[in-house]
Amino acid sequence: MATEANDPPGNSRGDAAAEAGAADGRPDAQPDTESDFASDADETEARPVPVSLIDRIGRERAHELMAEAVRQAVARQHAAGLPTAHGDGKGVYLLYPDGRKVYLDEEAKER
Repeated sequence: MATEANDPPGNSRGDAAAEAGAADGRPDAQPDTESDFASDADETEARPVPVSLIDRIGRERAHELMAEAVRQAVARQHAAGLPTAHGDGKGVYLLYPDGRKVYLDEEAKER
């Protein structure tokens, strides 16, 4: 399709918009946005509100599932001989598979 003399190269409307306008005899017409963006659902039909997984299964059950997943992850790390990070009133520490706790402040002093 040929562009008009006053249209810059790389027309921001794009060829589809220009062709849509040319189809009904108006070279500068914009495409019909209602039909372009119309959804399959009727506009008067209520759309369902998205529900999160926590809302569906309940906060208590979600916490149980997450706690179990964390316990399993810690067990896998320790089985591989790697420490895991934890925290208590004294600060953040690395818990090694042998039960040893190394607080990060102590580890920094050792370096």
